[in-house]
Amino acid sequence: MLVVLACGSLSAQANVKYHWNGFYTTLDYSYAFNLNRGADEHNIADTVGAHVISFVSGYRIRKEACVGLGVSYFSDKSGAFSQLPIFAELRSHFAFPGVRSNFARNNLMMFTVLQAGYSFPVGASSETTKIEEGGLYAAFDGGVHWAFDRRFAVAGHVGVKMLQMNKVARYQADGRPSLEDAKVMPMLSAGVSLYF
Repeated sequence: MLVVLACGSLSAQANVKYHWNGFYTTLDYSYAFNLNRGADEHNIADTVGAHVISFVSGYRIRKEACVGLGVSYFSDKSGAFSQLPIFAELRSHFAFPGVRSNFARNNLMMFTVLQAGYSFPVGASSETTKIEEGGLYAAFDGGVHWAFDRRFAVAGHVGVKMLQMNKVARYQADGRPSLEDAKVMPMLSAGVSLYF
């Protein structure tokens, strides 16, 4: 009797019927670091690592595709590049190659995420740098999604993020302004997500 119950439980776990329609929410943590290494033409180096927390809510328009709206918070150690992107996202799910595409029963799936929006500076300043105007934000991630049951899943992902800053002010050590310019910051990221 116990063997029958155990086998039934394992069979149920192997065929999770995740809800591939309706509303969804994700909570995500990533770590991103700047791909621009070394100093720029003004001999200023911006080696930035940022903790990124994101919240997205949206709707599954098909089993394979979701659309949503989200917000992220980039927090770096210096405080000079803390930003708040607001974005739209397109999320797609795929079966692994060689696996029959049965979205109702596969609990392990691949996915991609494309995000685009506008990033606002949030108290973004340090002794030498201040972001005075934000700019465009874009991100692309790919990863693996694992469903535990109908209402909960986890995912791991890697990707790239791009932050544009339309106006960055630089200051000398005595506080005098030295220059203002625009900056694009490409970042490599890795993180984990919770799906509800």
